[in-house]
Amino acid sequence: MGYIIGVVDDHPLFREGLKTILLQNSKVIEVVTFSDGEDVIHFLKNGGRVDVFFMDILMPKRDGLYTTDFIKKYYSDIKVLGLSSIEKVEYVEKMIAAGVDGYLQKDCNFTDITEALNAALSNKNYFCPKMIVALSVNTKVRLQNKKDSQVITGLSHRELEVYRCLCNGMGRAEIASALFISEKTVDKHKENIYKKTGCKNVIHLVVKGIRQGVLKLEELERTLQ
Repeated sequence: MGYIIGVVDDHPLFREGLKTILLQNSKVIEVVTFSDGEDVIHFLKNGGRVDVFFMDILMPKRDGLYTTDFIKKYYSDIKVLGLSSIEKVEYVEKMIAAGVDGYLQKDCNFTDITEALNAALSNKNYFCPKMIVALSVNTKVRLQNKKDSQVITGLSHRELEVYRCLCNGMGRAEIASALFISEKTVDKHKENIYKKTGCKNVIHLVVKGIRQGVLKLEELERTLQ
């Protein structure tokens, strides 16, 4: 099966360069480019197909935040990988909150792009380790935020175990086997975890866990790469 990839960026040279790189992947049959989020929305509403988007953040008309949120709301099966030169943590956090499936910086290399794409196509997350570190360092002050602390400590012992498994990239069956519980029970715990934490995906769980000191970067190689 071949995949269609979308590149959303307002710089033509970058779009075409990334398109050339992506077409070298044997899994990719087509790369569709867009200069703005508004073009993406119009394309999808008219029946266009894309399996994974590489999404810039700052663009005219409709930015990456709005467009990612729209995709995740109405086309939840489509994967979105943030790809931007922006290093400001607040923008990355907003992309995570919008439901992005991964995030890379534009100074990444060919291997990073390939790994991120393959992860997305396998329903996994890929998050630039450099940005994970930045998120952790720049949000230390928030460790004192009572609301965040209450969210994490509000998890039961079993929910915290499932939480750690999720953040380490374990699937439903793996978690059930490791914790000696049924897959149905895993699903219920996952539902409660997302509800209690207010997170939308595993990346969001990872970031919150690092902030709270529940998780350590060295424990998360399977999830982040």
